[in-house]
Amino acid sequence: MPTRTSEPTAVTARALAPDLARGFMLLFIALANSHYFLGPFEVLVRRVTYGRRRV
Repeated sequence: MPTRTSEPTAVTARALAPDLARGFMLLFIALANSHYFLGPFEVLVRRVTYGRRRV
């Protein structure tokens, strides 16, 4: 008697989950880059290099 496997949709969802996560991450990176969002390391380097902003 053959054993039962997972539902095909569950297997498909597990296979597609990393690709969807990667796609959302690339979309976020593209949007952040187009709006000149500075990452935490860049903010740190600029603060060390130029000091605090004086308003």
